[in-house]
Amino acid sequence: MSYFLRYQPIVDITHGREIIGYESFVSGSKGESPADLFKRHAGAIARFDSELMHTAIKEALPRLQPQQLLFLNVHPKTLLAGVSLPEGHANQLVLEIMESTIYSARIKRQLQQLALKGYTMAYDDFGKRNANLDRLLSTTFRPSWIKLDKVFIAAYAEPQVPLIIRYMLELCELLHTKLIIEGVESEEQLQLLHTCGVRYVQGYYLGMPSRVIEGKTISSQPLQAVQ
Repeated sequence: MSYFLRYQPIVDITHGREIIGYESFVSGSKGESPADLFKRHAGAIARFDSELMHTAIKEALPRLQPQQLLFLNVHPKTLLAGVSLPEGHANQLVLEIMESTIYSARIKRQLQQLALKGYTMAYDDFGKRNANLDRLLSTTFRPSWIKLDKVFIAAYAEPQVPLIIRYMLELCELLHTKLIIEGVESEEQLQLLHTCGVRYVQGYYLGMPSRVIEGKTISSQPLQAVQ
């Protein structure tokens, strides 16, 4: 099974659309989705997920500016197995914790250990399914970033959407957390976020996942997954 990693920019829309970092995404060389790839590696998800993170660090970090960040999705099974990453890069890595993660004692210990090593955390897909407000009560997981799920901006024409976004901005300010709005796909959505006071956004309108980072192209040769 071969795959590519692609990288989508995360943009600060208050400073001339400055790119503050990139999130890595995997896709199969024949167009397989991330879900398809993880399903095929169901017996070794933690191993495959770790391989993806190590590959992203090797590919992307040399192409980033010192102040830019690399956002990496961490599968719950990888947290259970134990996250092992190359040393010396913690200040540029943001580990995205999936909304489906169950905060067992083992995972809480792993999150504490990662925080002690200097890794920054993000809460991914906030507001969707299992991602409830009670997750923010945890004393062991204090994310520096919250990524509001794309279902909210997709419903941007609904009158309650600006209220929810402003509430999330106020909540994040009180928690000393930064908010990223995911799924921005149009100028109308972007203008709404401007009006609400949003700073950080991500979505197809501002950049598709690509093999290009900061104008530098990553090799187009697919990578072979370790079986």
